[in-house]
Amino acid sequence: MRKAAVIFVILCLIAGLGAGAVLYKKYAPTKARADQGAIYGAEGSQVALVLDYELQEQQASTRTASPTCRSAGSMST
Repeated sequence: MRKAAVIFVILCLIAGLGAGAVLYKKYAPTKARADQGAIYGAEGSQVALVLDYELQEQQASTRTASPTCRSAGSMST
């Protein structure tokens, strides 16, 4: 009886470690970098303005020598 309980506990530990390894592999962070242009909505020569961790409505364009700011509604591409 005691031997069966020990074997049961060892099998449960092995199963728990296996399930933990599968969950870790699925939900662990990766070293892959996200496309920040897609996250912030910047395309081509546009630059997204982030202030206090908040995306601003104005966007800068770097097509000229000095960046110019325009509101997001009046951006022309």
